[in-house]
Amino acid sequence: MVVETSTWLPPGWEERENNGRKYYVDHNTRQTHWHPPVDRPAAAAASAADGEAASSAFAASMSTGADGMTGLPAGWEQRTDAQGRIYFVDHNTRTTTWRRPTNESQAEQEAYNVQMTDASANFAALDRRYARTPRTTLPQVALAGSLPSGWEERYTDDGRKYYVNHALKTTSWEDPRAKVNVSGITLPKEWEARVDPRTNKQYFINHVTKTTTFDDPRLDVAAGKEDETEEERNFRYKRRYLREQHCRVLDGRPTMIPVTRENLLMDSYHAVMAASPEALRRRINISFDKEDGLDYGGVSREWFFLLSHEILNPMYCLFEYSVADSYTLAINPNSGINPEHTGLFRFIGRFVALAVFHDKLIDRGFTMAFYKQLLKKPLELRDLRDLDEVTFNSLKWFLSASAEEIDGMEQTFVASYDEFGEVKEVDLCPGGSDKVVTVENREEFVRLACRSRMTRGREEQMECFLRGFNEILPLEQMQVFDEREVDILLQGLSEFDMDDWKKNTLYRTYSADSKQIVWFWELVDSLSDEKRARLLQFVTGTSRLPVGGFGDLIGSNGPMKFCIEKLSDHKLLPRSHTCFNRLDLPAYKSKEMLVKMMMIAIMETEGFGLE
Repeated sequence: MVVETSTWLPPGWEERENNGRKYYVDHNTRQTHWHPPVDRPAAAAASAADGEAASSAFAASMSTGADGMTGLPAGWEQRTDAQGRIYFVDHNTRTTTWRRPTNESQAEQEAYNVQMTDASANFAALDRRYARTPRTTLPQVALAGSLPSGWEERYTDDGRKYYVNHALKTTSWEDPRAKVNVSGITLPKEWEARVDPRTNKQYFINHVTKTTTFDDPRLDVAAGKEDETEEERNFRYKRRYLREQHCRVLDGRPTMIPVTRENLLMDSYHAVMAASPEALRRRINISFDKEDGLDYGGVSREWFFLLSHEILNPMYCLFEYSVADSYTLAINPNSGINPEHTGLFRFIGRFVALAVFHDKLIDRGFTMAFYKQLLKKPLELRDLRDLDEVTFNSLKWFLSASAEEIDGMEQTFVASYDEFGEVKEVDLCPGGSDKVVTVENREEFVRLACRSRMTRGREEQMECFLRGFNEILPLEQMQVFDEREVDILLQGLSEFDMDDWKKNTLYRTYSADSKQIVWFWELVDSLSDEKRARLLQFVTGTSRLPVGGFGDLIGSNGPMKFCIEKLSDHKLLPRSHTCFNRLDLPAYKSKEMLVKMMMIAIMETEGFGLE
């Protein structure tokens, strides 16, 4: 039976009250809402007529919104899908959302749109999250001459070069012509060399990471990494172990992921979730609709970059910025407003795992508390600072306050929180509302309150994320890292060492002394980190650097340095080949023309094409 207790409400709606607060029941869809479906004046006008005329008036008021009296911004419309779920249509941008539009949500969307037009503006702030030590890079070895007797060069299905030793019946990624004599170099203190008695082959044990490898760690010392800190060295060994043992791309036909730029997240969601985990462990090929570019690595790198921005789109209500800064993400505890949020969090888990598995970088990092949950590590009070500095300071006060001060607070084991404007309370333990905080139990209170603040309303989402991640890469394989190393693993290094960049750049038809190359580096030296990030993205497909800096840039067939090639036609704009990390730079006649054309290219171009 349809209930209509208020004449100003649309047909099938009822106004009720709970603890003094009004809410609204939609008997058509069997849903409840804190907010009325329309403002009273607009609804009263709509209900003045009956039958079909009333429905038409109500629908018209919802679709126009021009008079500001419908409760929706201008150009918005409320609709109901086949399952009876309410959603909202923005006719201004031709998009839909589950989130009811308000002035606040519109402001958030505007801020997001501005951010997407200049995404690289966030990179400098990410550098300030924690200090990173200077890096050293592996110098290039000249590989002249033919292979030694008994060796053969081959390629994997995904184009990576490897070498076969037919005498020992072994394979190696390392070119045998690049062997270095390490007989006079001592092993790092955390390493031990042993010999397998069955094969008489030497191997090495890293007692810090508790892993073994056939790669001699003294090669790093010989290659100029003797100034590397122990933490840097251990992280590099962990990362290499993960890649070699657990992130091997499977053989077989590449998995295609077709997407559009206009609907990137949902297109990616449907394609990734439709594929099996085994298929996603094969090489993945991304294709943007109406773009002819072939994915030899550059297109997929941009896909990871763009999609990591898109998951923050307020339209989907999945993540929110942490309070401590504006650039790390935390799960939105109110994401349940999106009825598909559990499936989307499982998809995001797969997406992040794919970034690790395929050695790609994303451009959005999470809070340290989020990474700790990924690694199954206990949460601590200091982790709360990224999420809620006010609560962090309050709980920190309890640990240092005197007995008299704590007794004067009369605080019980209860935490309060806001849910859609309503303040609610939850017991931190059974009978928490009757248990008073004292000096003796304050550490227990802080621990429970801290965990409640960081996980409340986020447990289901985190469980779905971990499930999706584990489908691609077993979670236990990540536990060799700490939370900060996971952050670097996902985002790479964002600072720009100009000496490292110049040292690891190749030239074709140009030389380092060519006037266009001199002008180019003068331009790059003068750019801000934000615009350098734009340049790097234009040429390589991502604005982030791998852990090893410019010397570790990856192309379509493995490691591939930043390259500048000469174009004779000086009337053309610079163009890039992201699969090969190559910039085609025309031979401009003046520095002013080079600067002008370069800035147009890196600031105003998007998309992929075929030559």
